Amino acid sequence: MEVCIVVVPIRQLGISESIRYSTIFMEIVAISGLPWGFIAAGGNQTFGLTIHNSVFGWGDQSKNQSGMTYNFEEEIPTSIGPSEAVVFDDGTLYIAPGKWHTVFIGKGESARVYGSNRFNQIGPSFNEGLVTQIATGDYHTVMVGNGNLYVYGPETNETEEDIDIPNQPAPIPITLPVSMYNVFASGNGTFVVPLTDAATQNNIRHDMAKRRQMFKLTNESLTSFLRLQPDDEFMDAGLEKRWLRLFQVSIWNASFSSCQKSGLAAAATPLGESYFGYKIDFVMAETFIQKIWSCRARKLHAIFVSYLDSLMDANSSVQCGARHEEICPAFSYIPLIIFNSPKINVNVDVAVDTPPLQNAFVRFLRDFLLQSYSPVNEPKYLKKFAAFLFKNENLKDNFTTNIITLIYHGYSFDQLQRLVTAYKKVVVSTITVFRDEGSSLDAALVAIQDCLKFLNSLAVRNKQYKRISRHCFIIPQLQNLIDLNAEFSEWMQNKTFPIAPASSRQVYLCDFPFIFDGSAKAILLRCEQKLQMIGASILSRIIEPPELQGFVLVVHRERLLEDVLRQIFLFGPFDFKKPLRIHFAGEEGQDAGGVRKEFFLLLIRELLDFCADRGLLKLNDESHLVWFNEYNGSAEEVKFLMVFGVLAGLAIYNNTIIKLPFPAALYKKLLGESSDIEDLVELSPTEGNSLKQVLEYKNPDLEQVFSLTFEISKDELGVAKNKQLKPNGKNIPVTLENSQEFVELYVDNVFNKSVETAFTAFKNGFELVFNESFAIKLFDCEELKEIIIGNEDYDWGRLEVDCVYKGEFHKGHQTICFFWEIFHELDLELKKQFLLFLTGSDRVPISGMSGIKICIQSLPDESYFPVAHTCFNLLDMPIYQSKEILKQKLLTAIEHKEGFYIA
Repeated sequence: MEVCIVVVPIRQLGISESIRYSTIFMEIVAISGLPWGFIAAGGNQTFGLTIHNSVFGWGDQSKNQSGMTYNFEEEIPTSIGPSEAVVFDDGTLYIAPGKWHTVFIGKGESARVYGSNRFNQIGPSFNEGLVTQIATGDYHTVMVGNGNLYVYGPETNETEEDIDIPNQPAPIPITLPVSMYNVFASGNGTFVVPLTDAATQNNIRHDMAKRRQMFKLTNESLTSFLRLQPDDEFMDAGLEKRWLRLFQVSIWNASFSSCQKSGLAAAATPLGESYFGYKIDFVMAETFIQKIWSCRARKLHAIFVSYLDSLMDANSSVQCGARHEEICPAFSYIPLIIFNSPKINVNVDVAVDTPPLQNAFVRFLRDFLLQSYSPVNEPKYLKKFAAFLFKNENLKDNFTTNIITLIYHGYSFDQLQRLVTAYKKVVVSTITVFRDEGSSLDAALVAIQDCLKFLNSLAVRNKQYKRISRHCFIIPQLQNLIDLNAEFSEWMQNKTFPIAPASSRQVYLCDFPFIFDGSAKAILLRCEQKLQMIGASILSRIIEPPELQGFVLVVHRERLLEDVLRQIFLFGPFDFKKPLRIHFAGEEGQDAGGVRKEFFLLLIRELLDFCADRGLLKLNDESHLVWFNEYNGSAEEVKFLMVFGVLAGLAIYNNTIIKLPFPAALYKKLLGESSDIEDLVELSPTEGNSLKQVLEYKNPDLEQVFSLTFEISKDELGVAKNKQLKPNGKNIPVTLENSQEFVELYVDNVFNKSVETAFTAFKNGFELVFNESFAIKLFDCEELKEIIIGNEDYDWGRLEVDCVYKGEFHKGHQTICFFWEIFHELDLELKKQFLLFLTGSDRVPISGMSGIKICIQSLPDESYFPVAHTCFNLLDMPIYQSKEILKQKLLTAIEHKEGFYIA
């Protein structure tokens, strides 16, 4: 007998507007793969509820049966978002649709009804008691609450819509001869089934938790399947069918997760908490995946690979569907499936007496087979997964974004690191293969551009949440694989002339700066500076007279700052691109770099004091860092901060480390990044930590404990002044609900609003040097800080290893042995003083200690002190005959470190 399901043209099938009935079961593609917990069909509409409390509806909505604020397409199942009233804060428990109305029951005591009340089927309220049973017919509603049975609906049998029936002020109570029963309703009828056993009585608050449990992947379920594991290749049809049950998208979406709250709105929550309303245990998921891969049967591996391929098949029903947030977990497991795929070693013996040609073939075969066998080619599938993600990135459903969000925030620390490492290996291996084959770098980058995009998506999130170190994304091998200068030059040319026909490149590594370490970025910056300096010098010789060519400052030591302030405004951005040369009046030294280092050392010190004396900068006594003062000074005085910015830019541009005691917030602001409370802790530890205490306090009496308002008092040149963080702030107390806003406004005031004029002047000066720079934008704030002031990652052993010797000196020379013995015995401060004495800076450049190449040259007369040539990091040292004399002379020279014998 043929069974035919006939459907009136209200589109509640959820399949297509053109399909009015179906004689067979049909998949609703629009919601394929979702982990369904409950489906309810009414007269003209259908609703579905997932195990994670997502609500879907389709069919007739002419009476607003869904309670939504907008009309969705009737024939397509539509997600009812968390902003809609039908989505309860504590989760939707049950849905009972009638013909023109729908009842939604929350997990608490709440219930909501939407649709037509033409026949009193809605009633005044369902919140009078705890609802335990609910049933709806076409035009009436039956409710069991507090042990009583109530009916809402018409008092007459007439149910034509044109009959006007007055509303009932209250539900009609029904008295039954039994105390235990189950209630059902359909059409115009109600059915009550008496019970003798209380355990069989329906209670939606108890039963739905059980009903909404679909099959899930657990260690217990897998154990039972593993008992059916085939020995080898053989797997009969029945066994294969049972195993195939494991590999369904909806089951993987239902597994390894626990519901936390209703709604699926992404939230910026800390590590380990829910992002889409539920938490996924990716460690449990990986353990499950590993157990499947541990099975011996190749047939089972093939089924798993087939499932993996189907996930990334663009024509699969899951990808053609709605691609709701709850679809995403199955896809977020893909990398775990890939890099947990087993590797099985295969051995082939080669006979010694085999003829040469045959021997070569057998050896080739052995080498081929000795490669690790894996059901999944890891690099290939990692590329495939990245391509799958970014093929969908431009769609409006946030499918790609949601998957990447789940991966970044859900993976464990170890899993996330392994994922990043795996993709870095793909990048390196692909570039290496293409290079060895003689192919262009562009061809290699096209092949891995999606991998780079995926890494970039993770790096962008990591910049904000810092789940793993930023260094995890760096690929140091690139410096040996590619010509960094050539790569940067092409990229810069493409940025400058994007429509130039000569540029056929599609992908540039410089578009992914997170893969470069500070040393590599410094190379790119030097490349840009060299090109700009050459261009400026050539153009200068063409358009300027000889006396104006070059960028030379002539200064006096006794009035250094005055000379600089007078001369710097005679130059402009074009001059700043030329190499800077410093000449101290009355001194013979020629600037080969050492004089410039001393110039910046002395000038920055004077300029800091100058700005502090005029209230432009303020020193924090606790952190010994400076920040712009809230008193911005006159327009003339603020110009000094612009000069400060110019000098900071010139120091970078001329490869000179300077001592600039600003917090990280300065470098963030120069790069357009926002500051946070940790920046305030760095600048003013007591102030910042006090605000953190406000944030961390979670008791409702926060207002009484801290007694704060949105008005703060700040010191301006010794005078306390009140400042409103928001309009009428003095009358707005800081409470548990608005403490986050208070801290954000406070930090914003310190780093932005109160210093806007002063910082803008500094930034304008800085940009006079870097107004046309592409390379500076590649740096993050920590790297920009290092390129300006260096770092303190000292590796004194590397300094000794890289040292070169001239004259009579060599590594084993007695005086040299004395020198290094003395040096390593010095405390940290004396070692730093020696570095300052020899190189002009006590900081390490961004390239590390390997960037400091020192040379020690012998002198014959041991009556002299050691002499430093900071231009070349060269130490002239007499051949001292005793360790004691060498130590005395060396320490004396270090103490008189300012001034140069040859500069």
